Amino acid sequence: MFLAAALLALVPSSAQTETTVSIGKSTITVALPDREPAASRDQILAWVRRCGESIADYFGRFPVPELRLELTSADGRGVQSGRTWNGRLIRAAIGVETREADLRDDWVLTHELCHVAFPDLDERFTWMSEGYATWVEPVVRVRAGLLRPEDFWRETLEGMPKGLPGPKDGGLDGTKAWGRTYWGGALFWMSADLEIRERTRNKHSLQTALRAVLDAGGDGRHRWTVDELLAKGDAATGTTALRDLYGRMGEAPYRADLPALWKSLGVERRGRTLAFDDTAPRGVLRRALTARPDSR
Repeated sequence: MFLAAALLALVPSSAQTETTVSIGKSTITVALPDREPAASRDQILAWVRRCGESIADYFGRFPVPELRLELTSADGRGVQSGRTWNGRLIRAAIGVETREADLRDDWVLTHELCHVAFPDLDERFTWMSEGYATWVEPVVRVRAGLLRPEDFWRETLEGMPKGLPGPKDGGLDGTKAWGRTYWGGALFWMSADLEIRERTRNKHSLQTALRAVLDAGGDGRHRWTVDELLAKGDAATGTTALRDLYGRMGEAPYRADLPALWKSLGVERRGRTLAFDDTAPRGVLRRALTARPDSR
């Protein structure tokens, strides 16, 4: 059933106008929506290129040689949904009222492109795949100048509590809960990013681990085990950060002290605004997380 569904998904939908966008040596075939949104064709293609280039910047290259992106029409405004199949196909729905500003603020396509750059895991570890994309997507966008650091941290502070375990929850492995899957998984990857940076004095980061996984063939076209993923990532950073965190969070409920974490990073909510303390114990790690490549 899975194979049949995957093959069906790769069959092109009804006739759509197609064009290509090149990212380095890779090609994205873009099937444009049948109902043209308020945004122009050129603005849609610029959005695809912008998202693709930001992913290529984070991972060192675009993750796969060829990708098909099918854009379907929907009512309303904005990029409303997306889904990725086998690292080869992304389908996303764009509202007919979507304007260029909505495309500039979009996170959906970047999230789906993150999946293309990550190996397919067993369903038991959906939290790891979705949590990874939930964490890396805004990191990619803030580093590319598409998201302000203030908005990045506001979303992080608002989202992470949704991933904490309830009284009856176990580890993240096998969870079906939305908050645990997306934000519990994101907490795992954020913790990994910080721990790798701390253990290596900012010489390495989660980016180091994820680039190594991708370079070893771990993109969305290939099925990996979690052991392979953790081992390859840890070897690249010279730490056991991923394996240690998986033991704490994947196999058992981990109730992180988020207020203490935010304080150590120097992030404080003051009403509807955020304040940053660069003298906080881990303030240098916070700044490094969102630093653009040309500012390091």
